[in-house]
Amino acid sequence: MRHSASSSLALVLLLGLASAGSAACGSDPPPPPKAPVPTAATVDMPPPPAPKVEEPVKAEPPKPTLAELQAKAIAGYLEAMNSHDAAKLGALYTDDAEWKMAGTPPTKGRATIEAEVAKFFAFAPDVKLAPNLILSKGDVTVLQYAITGTNKGDMGPIKPTNKPIGWQAMHIAWWTPEGKIREEHAYWDNGTMLSQMGISPRKAPAIPTLAASPQTVAASGSEAETKNVALLGTMYGAMEKKSATDFLSLTTDTSEWIDNTQPAPSKGKADAQKFFDNHMKAFPDAKMTVKSSWGIGDFVVTEAQMTGTNTGPLFGRPATKKAVTMETADIVLLKDGKMVKGWSFANGMQVAEQLGMLPKHGGGKGHHEHGKGEHGKGAPKPAPKPAAPKKK
Repeated sequence: MRHSASSSLALVLLLGLASAGSAACGSDPPPPPKAPVPTAATVDMPPPPAPKVEEPVKAEPPKPTLAELQAKAIAGYLEAMNSHDAAKLGALYTDDAEWKMAGTPPTKGRATIEAEVAKFFAFAPDVKLAPNLILSKGDVTVLQYAITGTNKGDMGPIKPTNKPIGWQAMHIAWWTPEGKIREEHAYWDNGTMLSQMGISPRKAPAIPTLAASPQTVAASGSEAETKNVALLGTMYGAMEKKSATDFLSLTTDTSEWIDNTQPAPSKGKADAQKFFDNHMKAFPDAKMTVKSSWGIGDFVVTEAQMTGTNTGPLFGRPATKKAVTMETADIVLLKDGKMVKGWSFANGMQVAEQLGMLPKHGGGKGHHEHGKGEHGKGAPKPAPKPAAPKKK
């Protein structure tokens, strides 16, 4: 058994060696390994440039709209008036701006406007102003406001009365695209102030209460706004036509009309009829000419000129036979084609002067005074007649 096991082991070893020898003698040796092919990763190349980062384009802030410029300027106007800063108020106007008050020649130029405002602050150093209504349409704004103060400064030859004064007023302004006022029309009644100062015996409207905040309305350009303007046109044409029907066409029994030259408002059709009848007796040839009119929401704003000859009694006074011209501005609130409320603004002194009804105080009058002539000047005098040429 031992011999058999040894023989078997020897046989296995011989067979293994034979196989190894056979492989070594009869087969080709394995090929050497191939060198790797260079790739982009193994070639020594510069790194790619970093991606270019674009600087973000800074968007310019949008330019303010004209409406935004107007709102900012109106806020500045109110602040300047209430802080009595004539220079700040003057800065709101263009250098060649024109300021007009009913019954007076225009004031021209920002510097002149600023100087006249300073005179007004000297006349009423505690003056306060608050808007009731701010209306806008395109380059036009309408500011209706109340103003109060105390007369502590001279008014031409009239010495301070130290009496409280106050009235309702209205301004219409035209603006440049840059938000500056290029033209402004002012309407208030100087007679009211004279009555409050005890200079005129006429009963004056009560000193107003300043509103806490205004109503602000911008025009939409709607068909209803255009229609409202046309409706008011019928009323303004009534005097020339002598048509009470046309004059009363927008009035209801609850309509109210506030005339800033009168001590109390009129209400309803009966009062409107009475006004029309009295006016036509005093000025039978009266004519209202509309100069400008704007529909703004439910409001219509109108500038007009009344002309006529006083051939009948006026406020209990006999006829003067004199012709008059009066500038006026109205605001009318309409609902469903009918008048809810109307406001008239005029300078009663304009008519009183033409009719020879002014008190004789002489001297220069400012724009806050009698309304005679340019701001700070007396009524313009007629040019002197040229001297007759000497006979040779």
